[in-house]
Amino acid sequence: MQGFPNEACGLFGAYDFEGRSIASCIYWGMISQNHRGHHSYGFLTSDGEFKLRTGIGLIPNGGKRFIQELQQLSGNIGIGHVRYVTSGEIGSSLSEAAQPFIDEYKGSKIAIGYNGNLANKVKLSKSIEEKFGTLSTSSDTELLSKKLLEGLENG
Repeated sequence: MQGFPNEACGLFGAYDFEGRSIASCIYWGMISQNHRGHHSYGFLTSDGEFKLRTGIGLIPNGGKRFIQELQQLSGNIGIGHVRYVTSGEIGSSLSEAAQPFIDEYKGSKIAIGYNGNLANKVKLSKSIEEKFGTLSTSSDTELLSKKLLEGLENG
């Protein structure tokens, strides 16, 4: 092993049973994993409606504007993700590949954060594109979200 640490993404999720806002909990859970994702980050909360904030690079360590944006993420359930690119593209697509990823199909809507690589990506892409059409990203996360939505549709 040489050079810099090589981590591969970080995920955090939380739910407040008393209905309080979870954004600060997600923030601190993700700050503790900031070293695991140097390329992009994202926070998603829900109070029945998804609220998403993503960015490029490391999670900002404070800052008035960033804190104000996090306070807009009301909801008692949420997930966070920091991304260290291991597949997909690096460059202009970093902002598009930032997670959590929101997807919907036929009235079902999901949000997902994923860390991994799909071994059957090529085969899965073909079957997913036959059903859903062209994918909007090269991310394995979108493939996984489509497969989950297909499962929701099929019950």
